[in-house]
Amino acid sequence: MKYNYSRGENKVAIIYGETFASVLKKRPVTTESIVVLANQRYYDLFSEKINYAFGEQLGLNWYICRNDVHCNDLSELESVLRFLADWPENQDVLLIGLGNEGVLQLTAFLHQVSKCSSKCWLMPVSVQALRQGLLPSVTIQQAQHATMHIENHSEKILFDSTLTNKKGAAPLIDLLVFIRAGLVCDYAYLQMLYQTYPDKKRLNQTSFNGILDELLSFYEQAGEKVDQFGRVFEAAFATTENGHLLSGPMKRLLGLLLQVLWSQQVNHFDFQFKNFIIWFIRLGFPVAFPKEILSADYAEQVLAHTETLGPPMALEKIGQLGAALKPTPDQLLTTIERYQEILKEI
Repeated sequence: MKYNYSRGENKVAIIYGETFASVLKKRPVTTESIVVLANQRYYDLFSEKINYAFGEQLGLNWYICRNDVHCNDLSELESVLRFLADWPENQDVLLIGLGNEGVLQLTAFLHQVSKCSSKCWLMPVSVQALRQGLLPSVTIQQAQHATMHIENHSEKILFDSTLTNKKGAAPLIDLLVFIRAGLVCDYAYLQMLYQTYPDKKRLNQTSFNGILDELLSFYEQAGEKVDQFGRVFEAAFATTENGHLLSGPMKRLLGLLLQVLWSQQVNHFDFQFKNFIIWFIRLGFPVAFPKEILSADYAEQVLAHTETLGPPMALEKIGQLGAALKPTPDQLLTTIERYQEILKEI
């Protein structure tokens, strides 16, 4: 399947529901030189498969990045630029980013700043990474300095589900991308997710391919708003004492849930939040708010991140964003207290 996706004036072809090999068979690559940027993990898993798909294609080169989702940093960018330094400026290069969201950002950034004449394809290995490829800009992180941003001009995204991780927490992390979009954009879509993936067993048995079209449409219409929902509450865990007890995905999960509950506290819309949490538990999400994190400390950090990241947007109702509002300390403490009460009731 093909979706012609727009990032403003930038157009990108998103192909999913078929393998990378079948795409190449239909549309052979004629570029003189190919550079695949991949996390070490995905190089180990898929390099033979990718090499075979290209067949006798000359000039296939690999650049291996660390597995960290934050590999899109300045040192990695400088390293890959040195790797490409000997390429002739007039030689066409196809850059392919294979892996997590860090590699996709690094590849798309490189596409914009390299002296080589290049095209850029992204091959995300998860829906979480696919989400990154849909956004209009990519970043390079610098320690102690401001993050660098540049437009994402990748021309093609190939989402081959045979390359995705279907083990452990990976399906949960991917499902959360769809849930966030439903919360922000479409209540009926959220209800469909509940019916399609009612528990962990069904989640592990059912592909995401059938619901990707709607996700792509939501990101095309309001991708940055969807992506930012929950981010202030998530970021606060990273700077709160004992926040290190939560993994990155757990911070993201709790940040999302707390922003939904805060929105309901502020705008008083009808939503069975308790049933929502029960669904998450059935799916296998770890929903507990750690006892080691003090509510007052966390609330203070939410307020601090509101100053740096901007105030969060409160839901008017499920499926509809309202205004950006600065939470008050009382609202935040009430939200956390209510969240903990709901968990005790379950």
